[in-house]
Amino acid sequence: MAMFLVRLKDFDPLFDATSRLAQIAREADIKFTPLFFSIIASNRSPRFVAYLQMTHHCFINYKVDNDHTSRISLESFHDALLDGGASPSMTIHLLANIKQLILRFESSS
Repeated sequence: MAMFLVRLKDFDPLFDATSRLAQIAREADIKFTPLFFSIIASNRSPRFVAYLQMTHHCFINYKVDNDHTSRISLESFHDALLDGGASPSMTIHLLANIKQLILRFESSS
């Protein structure tokens, strides 16, 4: 079974970045590798690509043994981060077989 555990304590930078990326494109490619997490968004006209990369050092826990890539709705991802904004931390789960990304916001208690 593949190992995938990503936990982020301060997700404000990710929230701010997705806010800006959502102004460029509706969807983006999200990628997890053993060393980093990235979001790549492109706009057809004019041709422009924006790339956000966060190394594994930016996370509380980051255990990814294989590359995982999915296409996401930036608006939905941003809205989910907004909804969970009061939480002190967030865990990202990826169900690779159905390409579903699950965000779990944790309470402070």
